[in-house]
Parts: sequence; structure tokens; C-alpha cells
Amino acid sequence: GAIAVLWLNNTALSASIGPLEPVSGWAAWVVGSTTGDWGVGLLNVPQVEAFWRAIPYSIFVGVTLVGVALFHLLLTELLLAWAARRAQRIDA
Repeated sequence: GAIAVLWLNNTALSASIGPLEPVSGWAAWVVGSTTGDWGVGLLNVPQVEAFWRAIPYSIFVGVTLVGVALFHLLLTELLLAWAARRAQRIDA
């Protein structure tokens, strides 16, 4: 997460670099948003505007982040169900 944040800030948002490749820009933004601490940073309008200018089709990153959040929800549900089954088996 921190590496993605540093890379995106130093590469994509510098004035001398033009637009990024869609895949690398998306990967950095999604990884930084899901594993890093960009939750509050994405509320900063100038920062998000700079991301939108630097990364092609970045307006759809929000849909990707919702998908990642749903995946995290599913994974959490499965882990909790597994832990409950294991605890019941140990008690019996």
C-alpha cells in the first residue's frame, strides 16, 4: 500500500509526467485504496482530480473498489463461518 502511494504520488502527479498507462495507474490506485490508507485522501478533491487527469478511465475505479469491498465481505463471512465450525468441533 505505501509503495503504491509513493509511486503514484511521485510518478503520476508530477508535472513533468503525462498520463499513465491504464493498467499501472489502476493497479496503483486500487492497491493504495484497498490496502493503504487512502480512505480520507480520496475525499480530497484536488488529489482525486489529479488522479482522474493522470490515469485514463479512472472514473470507473470506484466500481472496482466496491467490488473489492464485496470480496472482503465474502472473505470475512467465510472466515467467520470456518472459525465457528472449528470452535464447535473443539468443544464437542
